[in-house]
Amino acid sequence: MNKAKDPADLWRSWVSKMEREIDSMSQKLMKTDEFARTTHTLNDIRMSLREAVGGVSTKNLELFNMPSKEDVTGLGDRLAGIERRLTMIERMLTTLAEQKSGEGKTARSGPPRTKMPPKKAAKKAAKKASTKKKPAKDAS
Repeated sequence: MNKAKDPADLWRSWVSKMEREIDSMSQKLMKTDEFARTTHTLNDIRMSLREAVGGVSTKNLELFNMPSKEDVTGLGDRLAGIERRLTMIERMLTTLAEQKSGEGKTARSGPPRTKMPPKKAAKKAAKKASTKKKPAKDAS
């Protein structure tokens, strides 16, 4: 009986065979000194192009009075430092407020007592009455 092969199996075997062949060729190529020199040269060219484009971009941003990436990251770093210091100041103020409120407390909490006991209140009222000036009578 003639067994028909699955097209997916044929595809997988072909891809696997091609991967092995390409892998062996690329390993041979990467072992050469010429490949290393070429890769190094291309990397140098890429870095110099990146610096040149970065310099032109920075000049254009300055021309239009816009911040560069370095300016924005610098501002972000400064802002983070300010936020850290602000957090530290808030903690210090909270600690001081807690200490201050702990010093002023007495054994009794609540509003201050302003009402005087009855004996003292009576004496005070009598004293006020005696010090009041009586209105002068008209001599008619």
